[in-house]
Amino acid sequence: MNGGRADVAGAEDGGGDDPHDLIRRFVEPQLSAFETALGEIRRGSKEGCWMWFVLPTAPHVVDGVERGSRLNRAWALRGDDAAAAYLRLPPQPQERRRAGDDGEEAATSVDLRGNYLRMAREVRSRLEAGATLGGLFGPVDAPKARSSLELFRRVAADVGDDEVASACGRVLDFEPEGSSAGGGGGVFGKLARLARKGSI
Repeated sequence: MNGGRADVAGAEDGGGDDPHDLIRRFVEPQLSAFETALGEIRRGSKEGCWMWFVLPTAPHVVDGVERGSRLNRAWALRGDDAAAAYLRLPPQPQERRRAGDDGEEAATSVDLRGNYLRMAREVRSRLEAGATLGGLFGPVDAPKARSSLELFRRVAADVGDDEVASACGRVLDFEPEGSSAGGGGGVFGKLARLARKGSI
């Protein structure tokens, strides 16, 4: 792991057992950042820089050419097979260890699918309490959150993962696109439009 950053070059060069490089790009950063990310949403607003590897999206492609930002390209899930592999990856034990309640060090693990479900359900809970996607994620990242949820709702439905498809749908159906996710005029509207294009 390199501080939560993935290299653009060879971003999916994970080898035969991990062809989409899910462990390096997503499991390793989530080990140290996921609980913090979930806590931020639970408290009402994203603060850290974790969007790319907690709510990943497809690459932004225009006329057959990938046009997304460097970070978008580094963490993008290229193709439905990559998103399906993300959901199907078994929980991954990691070398990092933490002290348990008995004082003994215990191995930790990362469950990408489980973490995605937890995040989607927490977002839905915050929306039910009166928050908006724009308020939770800000005008730049709210469109990314929607894009990720749309991707995983579709792919989960295709592979028969009704639990994930339903969790994503419950967020998307609660707040229709354009209602309060950071669109509109002014600088915030411009930032949201750039984010939807994958330019930032």
